[in-house]
Amino acid sequence: MILQLEKEIRKPLPSAFSHIAEICKSDIGNNADLQQVRQRFDTMIESEPAVVVGSDKTPALIWWVAGQRFKDSALLCLESAAGQWRDLKTGDLWQQEAETVYDKFRDDRAAAKPAEQRRPRSAPATKAPLQSEKRSHSSGHYRDWSDATLAHKIFERAAWGLDVAENRLALEQFEREVNARRPFNPEIGESAAKRRQQGIRAAEHWRTCQKLLEEEGPSEEFDAFLASLLRSEKSPKVRDFVKRKVKKWKGDLLSTQAKREAYKTYSGPSFAHPRLSSLGAHPNSLIHQPPASAWDVVIDEAGKQFDVDAEKLTPENKQLGRVVAVAAPKGVSLQPLEKAFHATEEADPARLDKLVEGLLSSQVGILGLTVKDRANREPHDWFWSIMTLVRWTLRAIPVKPGPKKVRFFYRGAGRFCAGL
Repeated sequence: MILQLEKEIRKPLPSAFSHIAEICKSDIGNNADLQQVRQRFDTMIESEPAVVVGSDKTPALIWWVAGQRFKDSALLCLESAAGQWRDLKTGDLWQQEAETVYDKFRDDRAAAKPAEQRRPRSAPATKAPLQSEKRSHSSGHYRDWSDATLAHKIFERAAWGLDVAENRLALEQFEREVNARRPFNPEIGESAAKRRQQGIRAAEHWRTCQKLLEEEGPSEEFDAFLASLLRSEKSPKVRDFVKRKVKKWKGDLLSTQAKREAYKTYSGPSFAHPRLSSLGAHPNSLIHQPPASAWDVVIDEAGKQFDVDAEKLTPENKQLGRVVAVAAPKGVSLQPLEKAFHATEEADPARLDKLVEGLLSSQVGILGLTVKDRANREPHDWFWSIMTLVRWTLRAIPVKPGPKKVRFFYRGAGRFCAGL
C-alpha cells in the first residue's frame, strides 16, 4: 500500500512502486497540530505502508510524524522545482537501481560498527532487486534475514501457536517487514501467507496429537493415527514439525518417568536455609553484596507463561514466567556445568541440591522478577522482562568508585543482539 500525504501528486512514482494498486490519500490539513496528525494517522491506516509519498509542500510536522509512525516504510519526497524524488531516510535522490529499503537500514547499522566488522555491500542491481535472498542469517534482527528465512520464521511462530501473545506480536513485526519488501519482491507476500497457513495447520495437527497422547499415552493406535495424518498432509515442512513435536513429547515422557522414580525417595533439600543478616537481608541479596569494580551477570528464564495468561497464575505456580540474574564479582568463579545441562531435565535430586548449595554459598548476588511484578512495567512480554531485569540489576549492583565494568550473559541474546 502507498500512503499519499497530499491529495494529488502530479509526478508518477518510481517504477519500483508502480505495481502497488492500493493508495491511501491523507486528508490531514496543513494547519493540523501534533496531536491531530497522530490521531489521524492512527485512524486512517491500519497496516504499515510500503512507501509514504509527499512533496516539499507537505508540512514538516506531517513528515516527522510519518517517519516516527511508519519506521519500516520508505519516505519519498517530490522536489517540485526539479521534478525528482528524494529518499528522506537517507537524504539521497531516489535512484532507480536503489537497493531495498531494508538493505538501506542494514547499511545504516553497519556504518555504526567498527570498520573490521562491516560486511562489503554488493553492487547495485539493474532490475527490481532480490538482494535479500543472498542473506541467509537464521539469527539477528529480522530485517537482516533473507526472504526465505523470514517466511520460515513466520511458519515457526504460527506453528508455535497464535494463542500465545508473544507469537502474535512477532508475526505482526514479520508481516510489516513483508510489506516493506513487497515493492522489490512482489512474490514475498504470497510466500509469507503460504507459510503462515502451513504453520497454523501444523499447530492444529500437533494439538490433535497432543490431546490423544495426554489422554491415552503412546500406543500402536496412536502410531497408526499419526501415520495416516502425515500421509494426508502434503507439506513436508508441516510433517517434519509434527514428527519433531511427537518425538520430543515421547522423550519428555521418558525423562519425567525417570525423575519420578528418582524423587520417590527424595525427602527435601539436604542443606540448611541461609541465615538472614541483622538487617533481614538474604546473604545473596544483590544490593547487599560488597562493592566490586567488575561483575559478570548470567541471566536465564523459567516458566512458560509470559503472555496475558500469566495474570491468572499465582506466584507459586511453576508455569508463571520468571527471569533471574546471578551476579558474580571479579575473582569469584562458579562451578562449571556441561553444555547440555538443564535443571528441569536432571533426574538426580541430590546433584541439584549440591549445585544449589554451591551457588548460595558463593559470594554472588541474585535478583529475580516474575512477569507479574510491578517492577516489570511492560508485562506479558518475555524479552521485555529480560531487559527490565537488566535495568534493575544495573540499579542494584554495588560498584566501587572509579572505572567499572558489568558484563551480561544470556543464552538467547543472539536472536536479538542487532536490536540491543
